[in-house]
Amino acid sequence: MPVVRVFVLDSEDRVLLVKTDRKKGPENIFWIVPGGIIEQCEFSRDAAIREVKEETGFRHCYQKIGLG
Repeated sequence: MPVVRVFVLDSEDRVLLVKTDRKKGPENIFWIVPGGIIEQCEFSRDAAIREVKEETGFRHCYQKIGLG
């Protein structure tokens, strides 16, 4: 399954990270960039915006989205 990972930078070039604890316990807590599975018939750009919104609640006007 294809996935997206999104590097969100603020005006000071700081990277937005989200905390994940897929398995319970402090040894299983990780900080990662937002992302997830690209849904069927969804464009990568749309998946990136959706994942950031779902994982952070961010509703931001994106100035630049680059796909690589």
